[in-house]
Amino acid sequence: MINYSDDDQLARSLQEGDVLAQEAYFERFQVRIIKFAMRKGFPFHDAEDIAQDALARGVAIIGSFIPGTEMIRWLNGIAYNFMRQRWSEQKAHPSTALNEAAENEASRQFTDQVSPAQLKQLGRLWAKTLAYMIWAGQPDLHECRPTPILRQNDRC
Repeated sequence: MINYSDDDQLARSLQEGDVLAQEAYFERFQVRIIKFAMRKGFPFHDAEDIAQDALARGVAIIGSFIPGTEMIRWLNGIAYNFMRQRWSEQKAHPSTALNEAAENEASRQFTDQVSPAQLKQLGRLWAKTLAYMIWAGQPDLHECRPTPILRQNDRC
């Protein structure tokens, strides 16, 4: 039995295309990356997008993961690059930044009322959908929406 709580074994399983490893990967790291992005000032929905992008990118470049390091640090680096991209977009379009302050406050209030277990539940369906789309070779992750039941022949 594979121990998905070990970063090195998880990385090897992801490289081999193990679907259960992808599901464990998304479940294990999604909430942590969302919280990391929210601590950097992003509202919940943006933090969730950043987490999904970072996790999908992490699977795509899992070969660059160095065994013996912490996967969360590696993923936070990937997420931080997505955050830098968003910050530069905000600088290019400052009018959208005014609405961000109100969204940030609403997100903080939301996460104060929601437990980590509830956040994990909210993201579980989306994580499974992303894991399936990566496994199925879905080309564009942004055009897909989560589906309640995932089967091999389902498409977005």
